[in-house]
Amino acid sequence: PKGMAITGLERAGAGGAVVFQAGTQFQADLTLAQGGRVLGVTGLGADLAAALATAYSAIAAIHFDHMYYRRDIGHRVLDP
Repeated sequence: PKGMAITGLERAGAGGAVVFQAGTQFQADLTLAQGGRVLGVTGLGADLAAALATAYSAIAAIHFDHMYYRRDIGHRVLDP
């Protein structure tokens, strides 16, 4: 749904991740979800496992109602 306030973006970006906003709107000092793929979270690290850990740690800091995300990104590479 549209209009859900997103929190934790600053914390998510502070741990070595980059958070890209796509379906968001800034209104009255709030970042609001506007539907679709709202955010893209990219983790940085010395190797793929570290980058994945960084990304999922950043995701854990982010919250908005009805938020969901994929939990399988990169796992085929780590566990073929």
